[in-house]
Amino acid sequence: MMNQASTFQVYNASAGSGKTFSLVKEYLKIVLQNSDPYQFQYILAITFTNKAANEMKERIVKNLSQFADPTILSNPSDMFLKIGEETSIDLKTIHQRSKIVLQKILTNYGLFSVSTIDSFTHKLIRNFAFDLGLPINFDVELKSKNLLDLAVDNLIGQIGKDEELTNFLIDYALQNIEENKSWDFSEVLKNNAQILLNESDRIHFEQTATFDLHQFKELNQQLFKRKKQIENQFKKLGELGLELMLKHDVDNDFNHGDLPNFFRKLLSFNNAHNTLKFEGRLFDNINKGVLYSKSLATHKKENIDGISEELIGIYNQSKNVFETEYPNYVLAQLVSKNISAYAVLNHLNKELQELKKDKKLLLSAEFNRLISNEIKDQPAPFIYEKLGTKFRHYFIDEMQDTSELQWQNLIPLIENALSQENGSLLLVGDAKQSIYRWRGGKTEQFIGLTSDGKALENNPFLIDKKTQFLDTNFRSYKTVVDFNNAFFSHIAQYLENEQHQKLFVDTVKQEVSNNKNGGFVQVSFVKKAAEDQDSNQPFLRKIKAVIETIDLNFNKNEVCILVRQNKQGVAIANYLINEGIQVVSSESLLIANSDKVDFIINLLTYLHQPTNEIVQFKVLSFLYQHLQIADDYHQFISSLVKSSSIDLFKKLSNFSIDFNSTIFFQKSLYEGVEYLISCFKLAPKSDAYLQYFLDFVLDIQSKDSNNLQGFLSEWE
Repeated sequence: MMNQASTFQVYNASAGSGKTFSLVKEYLKIVLQNSDPYQFQYILAITFTNKAANEMKERIVKNLSQFADPTILSNPSDMFLKIGEETSIDLKTIHQRSKIVLQKILTNYGLFSVSTIDSFTHKLIRNFAFDLGLPINFDVELKSKNLLDLAVDNLIGQIGKDEELTNFLIDYALQNIEENKSWDFSEVLKNNAQILLNESDRIHFEQTATFDLHQFKELNQQLFKRKKQIENQFKKLGELGLELMLKHDVDNDFNHGDLPNFFRKLLSFNNAHNTLKFEGRLFDNINKGVLYSKSLATHKKENIDGISEELIGIYNQSKNVFETEYPNYVLAQLVSKNISAYAVLNHLNKELQELKKDKKLLLSAEFNRLISNEIKDQPAPFIYEKLGTKFRHYFIDEMQDTSELQWQNLIPLIENALSQENGSLLLVGDAKQSIYRWRGGKTEQFIGLTSDGKALENNPFLIDKKTQFLDTNFRSYKTVVDFNNAFFSHIAQYLENEQHQKLFVDTVKQEVSNNKNGGFVQVSFVKKAAEDQDSNQPFLRKIKAVIETIDLNFNKNEVCILVRQNKQGVAIANYLINEGIQVVSSESLLIANSDKVDFIINLLTYLHQPTNEIVQFKVLSFLYQHLQIADDYHQFISSLVKSSSIDLFKKLSNFSIDFNSTIFFQKSLYEGVEYLISCFKLAPKSDAYLQYFLDFVLDIQSKDSNNLQGFLSEWE
């Protein structure tokens, strides 16, 4: 193949528009245009999930296999004809080359680089381990939550041992209670700890990595002192104004009492700052010099006129202080409010780093920052040398979900490939489908790359860019596509962000494949539930009604119910099961999501470790809610928390709980859990979580893990 200028293409591919077909087609064009059968080793195709990577590999191999079959010449596929048309290579040559390329890929499969971006960054870090000062045998922890949970448990285990940390954790717990969050602050902390893995947030914790709890305490004291200084400034001005009015006996003689009320607000600025405004009636009257009504007694008018200049001066002083200090006050208040939470998370981050060091682990969430800090600025040839291969062609799928850091890390390698002949870059994505903002994905990044312009955000490379909108939907029926076109065009006008508004107006309209006529869309609204009714009930009844009215030509297993949150899926699943409708939901019915399953695990742990006070506390806290105990929460906990396991279960009989640990240990694991569920009244009616949990217990028991310790290890 003759040398050609490098190319940069961006496919703006809406849902169902043949994105994977286009990616595979472009990949095959590169490997079949060249007489060198090893071209595939110079291509890096990056996708977002393992499933997508496997699907792309499968499609490439499947198409090459079809092309290599002699029948392809007499019965050519659409892909075969398309490649012949776009490359101007005769079909027989494509057939011959496909056989050779397929054989080379299968015998050199390790050089067939179609992977997730995490896999690629892992490979990069693995090859730079020595340069980064990492253990050569470091392991990657993909389930970051497990390590975070362990770090949280270690942190909580220091309560009572580290006074400063204990005080911060108490403040953190009280703040959660004030915000009506879970009583179990360890669970809240575990959820909040996810922020330590977010690319956009980690940088802040890196900057405060050397801060200890004492420094945060000092900072909080400084913030408190600063707030008090600002409050005192306003208080002095308020006192000055009111004293002046009282001295001249006019404190009740101003229009509507606005000015005295204003000064009173200054006295308690910490409570009234949100209502303090320098606009409206008082502001207008001061500007006009009208402080009292015409009907006011003459001597009162004279008294006010005598001090009006001073009063207005105090008012203007407070206005100046407000304009200069109010932003500082709000900032200090916000930081002070969240400083306990941040200090706890910062300390937790140190626990996490220690755990990683001890276990020789590296979190996959850290890859991109590590590359950005240590590898990205290395010369591209040196990086390629470490990788053992040099890529000339880059394919990036789901570009809208690629984080800023990931993209910036890839740019030097891509730039090196595009600066030479026969290089290429193909980005494929759809900004409307961006769902990974929590991982650093940024919709605006892909919008910029699909937009015209000379800025780096539009094109960070020195070659021209070609953008193509894949506007034909091959997946959905015409009625569905027409509805989406109309719906998104309509709601675009309500989006505040101009970029997002333009996105939905300019790129949302899709055409439909010729053979996709038909389809049906119905939008239904339900009345809000009554105050004394479960808010989910109207939706649940509506879903059941829709299912029951579905055309009999459709089977129930062809019905899919999509929800926004897993807990909604669980509520729907439980409701439909109780109504006699079978449900399958692998995500919504994750047994670890159930409070009751969590309680069972905690109780089993307590039975295995009777001196574990943390687990005992969790058990009692659940029972307080579950049994709807009328006593005060703290009284209930304190009366039981110091009890031995035998005494505890005896005392629980006062609350109609008849559980005997001796009987439990005499049973098999499965029967013991059933006994536990019955004694603690966990299943007054069908519960999908508990049913799946019992299936899990039975499965573990069948693998010769009938003992409690073995089961708990399997669960972890």
